[in-house]
Amino acid sequence: MLSERSVSLVAVFAVTTLLAGVCGALLVYAYLPMPVSVDVTERVSLPVRVNAPKESPHLPAVTLAVVPRKALKAVPGGFAIADQDVAGFATALTSDGWLAADRSTLAAVADPVVLIPGGTAASASGTIVDAGTGLVFFRVDSKNLEVIAFGDSSSLASGATLFRAFPDKHLSNVNLVTAHARIKSDARDAIRASDSVAERLLLSASFVRGEAGAGLVTDAGALVGITVAGAKGDGSSSVAVPIEIVARTLRNILTSGGVHRPTLGLATVDVSELASRSPELGKAFGATVASVDPSGPAAAAGIVSGDRITSLGNDALDGSRLLSDLLSEYAIGEKVQVSYVRGTEQKTSELTVGQAAAVKK
Repeated sequence: MLSERSVSLVAVFAVTTLLAGVCGALLVYAYLPMPVSVDVTERVSLPVRVNAPKESPHLPAVTLAVVPRKALKAVPGGFAIADQDVAGFATALTSDGWLAADRSTLAAVADPVVLIPGGTAASASGTIVDAGTGLVFFRVDSKNLEVIAFGDSSSLASGATLFRAFPDKHLSNVNLVTAHARIKSDARDAIRASDSVAERLLLSASFVRGEAGAGLVTDAGALVGITVAGAKGDGSSSVAVPIEIVARTLRNILTSGGVHRPTLGLATVDVSELASRSPELGKAFGATVASVDPSGPAAAAGIVSGDRITSLGNDALDGSRLLSDLLSEYAIGEKVQVSYVRGTEQKTSELTVGQAAAVKK
């Protein structure tokens, strides 16, 4: 048992320890900063949704470099090429070797080859130039090209974010101005043959001739166009050929061996594009015939210059689509009803869709 002295010492120790703890706590409290009062009515609510910027799609190498064979330098595992030797680009359309490029690219290169992912170089063969689009279609000896699905360019909204694809899988973003642009350098460009391909995708940024031929893709990874160069100077341009036109042309090539577009054998000016309407036109619509091929379907049906075509089949020419765009949906040899106005008289004729000549390189 503890003696009374021991109990007293324990009690004194306990009291001393307690006092020391209280004093320490008071000292810590004295040096703490004063609490800050927060008025909860001044708090700002956090956003419930944050719109993240669109990310580039992850794509295979659908755009390939076109170079002259003499520029190739053999290295272990493939070839090396200097940037300045790249003549342009080509976009892969089918896995068995069909590609499309700007026609100026292949025209400027002697013995062009395409650099295939994996370290091979393939020669271009069977080239077919399409004057209507400014593209050249050709094939390389490859059975496993990487391709992506074709999209719907006609459904793209103005301001949509698109991406130009390059061989190293680098993507350069650009905005779409309009999906139905009709590019005209001067008033003469408003006169269009019935087999012309007028509509283009108009982009917000321009590029030079050496960058033409690149695939244009959506953020969902769909191919919606191929860029083409301009006709003057350095070839700078801001347009692309819609993929629907590219696909239609390729199918034509595969089935007939060339570019054979449907034609009515005439050239027209869309009334909606006239710089100034004459009083007699008023609110009229349609396509005024500027010239007629004497040996074409239109001449055989009795259509003459000055007639104003108002509809093709069941489709009215109301300014939303051109005659050539509507005609592109008809097969060569198919019969179609054409309504037109001559003076004040409404007329209708049945025409057999003709075939425009192919253009080969």
